[in-house]
Amino acid sequence: MTPVERLVPDELWELFRLVVPEVPARPQDGVWAKLHRVVLDELGARGELDWSWSAVDPVNMRALEKGS
Repeated sequence: MTPVERLVPDELWELFRLVVPEVPARPQDGVWAKLHRVVLDELGARGELDWSWSAVDPVNMRALEKGS
């Protein structure tokens, strides 16, 4: 068993396989955004999502009207 296999449970790998294409993907394919959404949905369905630990990262937010 590799170190990654020990760190990532089988259930998470199954979620990963739902959104990661079989062939190499281009960065615009949105794979990481899809994976993020699937993991959040799964944690939310289990009641294991604690929004008190959430934060907004302005680097990932688009500025409108020249930053205003």
